[in-house]
Formats: sequence, C-alpha cells, structure tokens
Amino acid sequence: MFIGIAKSQNNIAAYLLMAVCAVLFKLSGFYIPSKIIIDFYTPLHHSAYVMIQEWNPGIIWLNWISILILFIQAVWINAVFQKHAILYKPSYLTGVFYIVFNCIFAGSIGITPVLIANTLFIALIDKLFALTKTEKYISTSFDIGFLLSILVIIYFPFCWVLPAVVIALIIFKSFHWRIWIVFFTGLLLPYIMLLFYCFWIDDINFFIKFSGI
Repeated sequence: MFIGIAKSQNNIAAYLLMAVCAVLFKLSGFYIPSKIIIDFYTPLHHSAYVMIQEWNPGIIWLNWISILILFIQAVWINAVFQKHAILYKPSYLTGVFYIVFNCIFAGSIGITPVLIANTLFIALIDKLFALTKTEKYISTSFDIGFLLSILVIIYFPFCWVLPAVVIALIIFKSFHWRIWIVFFTGLLLPYIMLLFYCFWIDDINFFIKFSGI
C-alpha cells in the first residue's frame, strides 16, 4: 500500500506519506531529550548551536524543526531525481527511502551536523547532474567546488565526497581544462577568505579549527 502510494503520481498523497514517515521515525524525539549534537567539531556548526541555544526553543520545537528540515530535504532530493530522470519511472520512492535511511542511524534524533550538511549535499548532487545538460558548465563547476568546500567546513567527514566529485567531473567533462581550474577555485575560495580573515585578526589557530583540518 505505502509503496503503491510512493510509486503513484498523486503528489498530495506522496507528500503526505513522506510527512507521516518523517514524524513517525522521529517520534521518539518527543520522549527522548532532543538536542543539537556537536560531533566532529567545527566552529561554524558551533556558532549555529550557540544561536539556537540562546533562542532556547525547547525540546519539542527542536524536534519539529528537525522533522521539517528532513521533510524538505526528502521533497528536494525526490525533485532532483525526477528533474534529471535518474530513475526509469518517476516516483516518490526516493524521498521516502531518504527519510528511512536518515532515521535508522544512531544519533538521528534532533538537529545534527549531518542533517544540516545533507542540505548542501543534495544541492551538490543537483549541480553535478546539471553539469551534463547545462551550457553554463563553467559557473556550475564553480558552484560544485564552492558547495563542496562549505559542506566540508560544516561537517568534515564529508571530505570523502571530494574523490567522488573528481571522478564525476572526469566522467562528465574530462577534456575541459577550464572546468578544473574553476572547480578548484570554488573549492579553495572559502578557505582563502577564511585565511585572510585569520590574518586580519592575527589568529591562525582559528583557521585550523574552523576549517575542520
């Protein structure tokens, strides 16, 4: 029944199914204290943590925010798969499976660095597949490098994405040398800006901590 709804073309029913799945799989967050998990510490995520702590929304609101973020991500990644015709037949299974796989891992309750970073990861996937269709591949390559850099700053273990992106660029645009220059420019730009800022405040240790190195 649920698979049938996800595979159907009924948008409202499919979105409702994704919303129900997001709530059900995170239902324990209303009973288990939900918190912002700081794992693989980077100051960028810590700054967001401090802002939310000062706002002090409470356990219930934190859980509802995480559910909303997860639902938006599921709808977005499903739209990306349909936009680029990744699946043979358009369906909403991608969004449903995204929610399921996101919630089966330990530490998925509350707002985590992975939950925030996944938003940029979905945008990165969208840009990578767009590279095969768009004529503006130079600007798209810059966006890919820039998104990847911010992704690693937010959650350093996502550095494993770099080899995968390089392989994808080789497959999609192997002979365009300008793509590689623009890609690495976008990749290094956030770190260069951060390095200049650290020189300005005379604190190079801040660069080491902030970059997640």
